[in-house]
This record gives sequence, C-alpha cells and structure tokens, in this order.
Amino acid sequence: MGGPHVQFRWPIPLAGRLIRPIAGLQLPDPRDLMVHCAQEMSHLAGFLPELHARFT
Repeated sequence: MGGPHVQFRWPIPLAGRLIRPIAGLQLPDPRDLMVHCAQEMSHLAGFLPELHARFT
C-alpha cells in the first residue's frame, strides 16, 4: 500500500513528487485498513452464507 515504489503516471515527472506528500497524508494507515478489513470480513461471514444458500 503505497511506499517509495509507487509512481504516478503523469506527463510531468515533477507532478508525482509534488503529489506524493499530499497523498501520503490522506491515505489510511495500512494497519488501520487491515483491522477494518478483518472486521468487515467477520461481519460479512455472519450473513453471506445464508444469502448464498437462499439465492442459489
């Protein structure tokens, strides 16, 4: 998720260097995203199997 190897594909290379610090402040922390995804998957696992069984 991000890091020094992500490059913006802009016609002007300077644009990527200008945008990177701003984008880094607005993107979520990968650890927070991992926690969110784990919570979301746990929530979905509670009702998706029943929906799948019901509609297949």
